[in-house]
Amino acid sequence: MDWKVLALCALVAILLMERLWLITQRAAKVEQLVQQRTQELSRANTELEQERKRLEKLKDEFVSTVSHEMRTPLSITKEGISLVLDRIPGEINPEQDAILTTARGNIDRLARIINDLLDISKLEAGRVHLRRERAEIGDLFRQVAGVFQPRVASKGLSLRVEAPDQGAPIYADSDKAIEILTNLVDNAMKFTKEGHITLSARADGEWVKCSVEDTGSGISPEDLPRVFGKFEQFGRLSGAGAQGTGLGLAIAKHLVELHHGTIRVESQPKKGTRFIFTLPSYSPRNVLQGMVGDKVQEAVVKGTKLSLLWVTVGSADSFDMEDLGHLLKRKVCRREDQMIRMPDGLALLVADCDRDAAAKVQARCERLLHAALARKGQAAEVLLRCAASTFPDEARTAEELLAKAEERRKWLGGQGGKVIPFGPSSQRMAG
Repeated sequence: MDWKVLALCALVAILLMERLWLITQRAAKVEQLVQQRTQELSRANTELEQERKRLEKLKDEFVSTVSHEMRTPLSITKEGISLVLDRIPGEINPEQDAILTTARGNIDRLARIINDLLDISKLEAGRVHLRRERAEIGDLFRQVAGVFQPRVASKGLSLRVEAPDQGAPIYADSDKAIEILTNLVDNAMKFTKEGHITLSARADGEWVKCSVEDTGSGISPEDLPRVFGKFEQFGRLSGAGAQGTGLGLAIAKHLVELHHGTIRVESQPKKGTRFIFTLPSYSPRNVLQGMVGDKVQEAVVKGTKLSLLWVTVGSADSFDMEDLGHLLKRKVCRREDQMIRMPDGLALLVADCDRDAAAKVQARCERLLHAALARKGQAAEVLLRCAASTFPDEARTAEELLAKAEERRKWLGGQGGKVIPFGPSSQRMAG
């Protein structure tokens, strides 16, 4: 009986193995089919995304072209109407004057729409370049308030400016900052029938927090999520209200984010609205971040590489960073390079510089330091930390380039950096 049981078990095993093989084959076919369908879906998604981008580009080009081409005929038409209103060709009656005045007003409105369309098109295409500089936010507030003062007075409103007494300097494009404030104040003017509009700011670390607050009709809760959308004519609770291009707030948001800031809105029905946005304060870090961004953009356009070096010298009482800065500026920096003094060292942006070239610059910094110490007769050991990162080899964006350099600088700080001994051998190396 034993052999019969064994035979039966063997037969069952064979059948199970055959079934398992069939199941495995089917599973493999299913997996292959799933992979095939996944690849097809991936290709379809890629094609859809490419088509979406193509259509988006066509739309932007169309809007930009049409808007640009409309400027000239609009200007000619407006000039012609103005000549008639000024009675240059001859006298006109009051009814004709009223009709032509309305027409000129509509032309002005259409011109503003065209300008907004061109602005949003450039912002979305990344064709807006910031000219960053140090500016006092209080001065910008007062400049914008002066422009709106006649309209404010005619509506019986008050426009308040609340800026810190000690100042709140920002590092931004002044023209773009004024455009942000202008769009927000203009929006507040449309929906404020009585009360006041307040411009305020306060320093908040590396940022300056600004707000434009009004005592208008407020924004309904269902409209809040789409406040910053393009062509949105969100309705205030007071009724039909004023109408604009629907692009002012979208442009303001793009400009704030172009400065790496944030913007948000708070509103209570029938009580008013407050827009809060941040702009970078004037600080060494923000200046460096702006410089890195500009240089990376320049490197992308030229197809070159860019290296960021962070140099720190410690344990040298008679050799400060200012002296080192002057030394590197004379001996290392070229015309296209930039350098900024940081609280804990010097940041050096070297244009058209790959990783190997950055290593040579580091070595040159060491030799220059040896020579400077030799001239001072300082017989001491000096701690030199020099961290470098290169775009695009090690970082794909300006933020990554800065973060990589800071990461390496902190790591060197933890490791103690590189100690440069001063002595006869170092004197022979200098030069």
